Amino acid sequence: MTKKLLLIALFASGGSLFSQTVCTGTVEQCKEAQKKLCADEKTPANLSLVAKHQISGAVFDMSGTPLSGDYQAELRSGKSGRLAAISKLTEGSFHLGVVQPGSYRLIIVRLTSAGRERPPLMDQPKSLTCTGVGLECTLSITLSLHGTDNPIDICPPK
Repeated sequence: MTKKLLLIALFASGGSLFSQTVCTGTVEQCKEAQKKLCADEKTPANLSLVAKHQISGAVFDMSGTPLSGDYQAELRSGKSGRLAAISKLTEGSFHLGVVQPGSYRLIIVRLTSAGRERPPLMDQPKSLTCTGVGLECTLSITLSLHGTDNPIDICPPK
């Protein structure tokens, strides 16, 4: 019988919680365990629109500094995960254009020479609320930090 084990050890220090992910088994077993972990990741919708809106916003780190570098905002269908709109961040700001009513997942993605990846040590927004007048939907997004070695950090963004 083949056994796969993904072991997560937690360490507490000074009120903070740290984790270390260790995979025991063969390289193939570890790759398969990571593949399953990525496939099982929950990706709930975090933005609901009851009417057509012009969506724009800004993304900040926890210090309130606009996210800089090669990042983009991706708006995906909450049901299918299909890409609905995309915008490269400029000094933390994005503009997704007019979006139809529906349930969506807005994520922030880091662009590298190897492709798209998750922003290092940052969680995706959990719930977003539009502000603005009329058709304007302005979002202010602060990406929260999480501890090091989050097992899904090496999964593709979704």
